[in-house]
Amino acid sequence: MQLGQGGSGTPLTPVRAFFDVQISLSDHPAQQKREPKPARKSTKNRDLGAEDDPRSEYERLYLSDCSTRYGEEHLEVFDGLTWNDIVALNRQHRPHLFPKFTPIPGMPGRYKAEPVHVWTLLDHLHYKFLRKDAIAALKLIVDPTAHEWIDACSTTSSGWKQLCYCRGRTPHATMAEFPRAAERWREEQRREAEERKKGANETPDNGPKPPGLD
Repeated sequence: MQLGQGGSGTPLTPVRAFFDVQISLSDHPAQQKREPKPARKSTKNRDLGAEDDPRSEYERLYLSDCSTRYGEEHLEVFDGLTWNDIVALNRQHRPHLFPKFTPIPGMPGRYKAEPVHVWTLLDHLHYKFLRKDAIAALKLIVDPTAHEWIDACSTTSSGWKQLCYCRGRTPHATMAEFPRAAERWREEQRREAEERKKGANETPDNGPKPPGLD
């Protein structure tokens, strides 16, 4: 099929065969680039230059950042702070919450640097290489009436498990449970001694006696 010609004598393109329109084949004119608008400045900081900023570099760079440090996202407690950060701030601004620590005389070297927690000692009882020091430290912080029971438990291979049973819902409840457990142990020892004595008295002595004995 041969295409016709337009009114100007130029051959018709396939498009112009049906629509008599003028199509410019020249390049489009370059669009003017828009200049970016200057950033708006609040009236609060408009007249305050970097040299007039009263904050220190540390305050500008770090105190305004409320994000958690990389790798500590799971430790965040509040506004990017972890428990260690909160404790450090309390040590700085609330020193009365951290009285000066006085080591307990006779405390094993493993527990001399800081106050020892009774739950920490009970956890250390599960490890054979920590058990001796943990028992020695335990005797220094619990009531002296429980020392005899603790010594009796430490003489057997599985006696440390009896000490772990004293763990309560709070540290105070745990400390109070040691004297009660010791009292129950003494009562049990007393009953066993009475039963042995009673059994010895009730044993019949009517068997044959060796010669020479009355």
